[in-house]
Amino acid sequence: MNEEAKFHLIKKMDLDRVFHQHAVTWIKSINVVIYFMFKFIVTQKEGDLRLVGGACQLQGRIEIFHSGIWGTVCDNGFGYSDAVVVCRQLGSSSWTNVQFYTSADGVGQIWLDGLACSGTETELSRCGHSGWDNHNCNHNSDVGVWCFDASDGDLRIIGGTDNGRLEIYHINSWGTICDDRFTKYNAEVACRQLGLRSTNATFYTARNGTGMIWLDDVNCTKTAAGLDMCRHLGWGIHNCGHSEDVGVRCYGSFETFTGDLRLVEGDTPRDGRLEVYYNAQWGTVCDDDFDIVDARVACRQLRYSTDAAEIYKHGGASSNTKIWMDQVNCAASHTRLENCRRSSWGVNDCSHNEDIGIKCFGKYIVNGNWGEWSVWGLCSASCGHATQHRQRLCNSPIPSAGGSDCNGMANQAKNCSILKCPIDGVWSEWSSWNICSATCNGGIQGRTRQCNAPQPSNGGLYCNGTMIISRPCNNIFCESKYVACTVLNHVPYR
Repeated sequence: MNEEAKFHLIKKMDLDRVFHQHAVTWIKSINVVIYFMFKFIVTQKEGDLRLVGGACQLQGRIEIFHSGIWGTVCDNGFGYSDAVVVCRQLGSSSWTNVQFYTSADGVGQIWLDGLACSGTETELSRCGHSGWDNHNCNHNSDVGVWCFDASDGDLRIIGGTDNGRLEIYHINSWGTICDDRFTKYNAEVACRQLGLRSTNATFYTARNGTGMIWLDDVNCTKTAAGLDMCRHLGWGIHNCGHSEDVGVRCYGSFETFTGDLRLVEGDTPRDGRLEVYYNAQWGTVCDDDFDIVDARVACRQLRYSTDAAEIYKHGGASSNTKIWMDQVNCAASHTRLENCRRSSWGVNDCSHNEDIGIKCFGKYIVNGNWGEWSVWGLCSASCGHATQHRQRLCNSPIPSAGGSDCNGMANQAKNCSILKCPIDGVWSEWSSWNICSATCNGGIQGRTRQCNAPQPSNGGLYCNGTMIISRPCNNIFCESKYVACTVLNHVPYR
């Protein structure tokens, strides 16, 4: 390559670099403009929440708005009550059907750690926590939630956290309840079903509902597990208008009745050791003869609305914990475990190694499915051999309550470089010196090298320097070809 060609090649490469730099600057400027456009168009307020990266509107990584910046929430100590508050603030149709998990995919600010919600707060920022930006987490600990849709019979209160118009969910819609013959027992059952205080529960005519009126003439026993399990005229049967919509006030203290059930020491609120309340204390249930029918009755009493359940030996209760039930034998029609055939309270031949545990799957049984692949990441190099990667999350939906994990790979890689890297030329070794141009009185000899180790390619630079060098050689004087003549015994010619 001659010097003129090299000059034009270098000039073209410099122009390409300048164009690239201007293009990058232009793109960054456009992004800044778009950012500020949205910043002024979309107004957020302190403490607002959003869910990011989920497969649906009410699923994803929790982010909270503080001091003008969105930031994540750490999963340290994050529990069921915290998730309930998140879902309530986000407007979930059912505040009690929630799942939380480690999302581990955030960036930027981490705002909250050590959350300690009671479950009745209306905003996450009102819960106890370690303080804004006071944490010992990284984004591998970012927490996410999934706020499930409501299921038949779920309740909600409109107008407050512990008092307001009472609504019930049926056939995919919320509706009101008529105040005809509504009683204090009904109010107590509703408050207990909502997980609120109930001993001083009262009711009143709230009015102003819209849509369906689902229940009328409700008549509950004090220990009913839910309002939908009480006697009533039938779904949608009534002689009321919305001027008769009932409301409740859930005050007093939390109340527990003989025969009430709970699940403890499980991975989720619907999984764990089964315990029953009797004589003012909680005790366990022995696994003798306990079968899937008994588990289904227990799950229904705990307000899981399907027959999907599992049983297993849990154990783990302390030695001073009572074993209240043994030889349980339920019929499918039972609604409370205490009403099944069984041994008398406290009569058993079991140890705590035989404590029964159950999993109430219900509508929560969800097999995992992959979400969409992310866009391919940047190429690892601008030329030559390189790879780029993309990821997907098992979040469409997230597996829950015994559902299977996604099958397949969460990460993919592929070769991505389509350009060959420029290779600059490198000189070869010098050749041997050639024969001197003269044998004496000074000559010249030279040697050469080639720009081929390697030779330039793909726009690489030519070797810098010369390919030929020379040096003087054979600088000795040459001897004369003629010898001076000496005449000996010269006799002049005559």
